[in-house]
Amino acid sequence: MKHALLALFGLVLLVAAAVWLRTLRVSEITFSGQVHATEAGLNAALRVPADTTLMDLEPDVLADRVRQHPWVAEASVWRVPPGQLKVRVRERRPAALVIDRRGDAIGYLDATGHGMPIDTLAVYDVPLVHGLRDVPLGTPVDSPALRRLLAALVQLDVHTDALVSDVMLAKDGSVSIRTTPTLDHPSYSVRLGRE
Repeated sequence: MKHALLALFGLVLLVAAAVWLRTLRVSEITFSGQVHATEAGLNAALRVPADTTLMDLEPDVLADRVRQHPWVAEASVWRVPPGQLKVRVRERRPAALVIDRRGDAIGYLDATGHGMPIDTLAVYDVPLVHGLRDVPLGTPVDSPALRRLLAALVQLDVHTDALVSDVMLAKDGSVSIRTTPTLDHPSYSVRLGRE
């Protein structure tokens, strides 16, 4: 009889806890890991309606929404009772700066070719990319050759990477690089082609 009462008491506690969890509202959303992405931008990507109950939110769905932000490469979301939603992001790192025909910066590309908007407060020592009309924010560039080159550039040691000054994307899809001039050597152009 004693065991049956304890089991019944435990069951009542579980039901009460489940009911309590279902009534908890989101009272706070905290972000960590962001540098370029603003909290307002991440909140807009998260799209959590006001007066939402915490347990009605699916962390994987929310993390996928946050990954749609152009600066976010990875995201994780946790529900923490009594009402906190925690979001941790890992941002993309610029591998190149895209400039237009006039020489104005129009966006960054990461190692996978994903576009990110310009952050006027940050400066990166990365090669300049010529030949793109625009930067596709949050999606990779169409050129497979350019994506492969960007992936290779981030694998280089810092001294070798510093030798690449400019990347040119031709209309036929081929890619060329121009080296950084030094005191001993002029700048060289190297046509890499499409592979």
